[in-house]
Amino acid sequence: MLAPVAGVASPAVVFGALPVRGVALAALLAGALLVCTLAWRERRLIERARLAAELGQAMQHAEQLHAERARQSAVLRVLSSRLGELRDERDQARALSSQLQQQLSTLRGNHEALRVELELQAVLAAGANGPAPHRSQPASAAVGEPAGISVVLVPQSA
Repeated sequence: MLAPVAGVASPAVVFGALPVRGVALAALLAGALLVCTLAWRERRLIERARLAAELGQAMQHAEQLHAERARQSAVLRVLSSRLGELRDERDQARALSSQLQQQLSTLRGNHEALRVELELQAVLAAGANGPAPHRSQPASAAVGEPAGISVVLVPQSA
């Protein structure tokens, strides 16, 4: 836009009379000012478009972050619930283990008492029947229990 004005005004400024030079110079300055104003307006429009695109991207990213946070929150709730369930199962397993340990201790005590009682019966029977059983022979064999039969103890209900 400035080129046609400069093409006409330049020879007038160089070769023209003083009043023509002033008018040509004013036309050149007005043209230059008009071109600068239009360039400034175009730059401002381009900058606004760039900022609008950046704002759109930022808004889209914010929406993605919000959706991701909601998903992570849901996952965290599920995992917390599962952790609570697993803790309950662990506590139940510990209680069962403790109960079984108590039963095992009771059974071991009952087994030991039964073994002592059988040995006592074997000693009493040996004293009445003859020689004492050999030490490597179990007391149950000395009393006359058939081989292969074992005694199963059942815990007493409290």
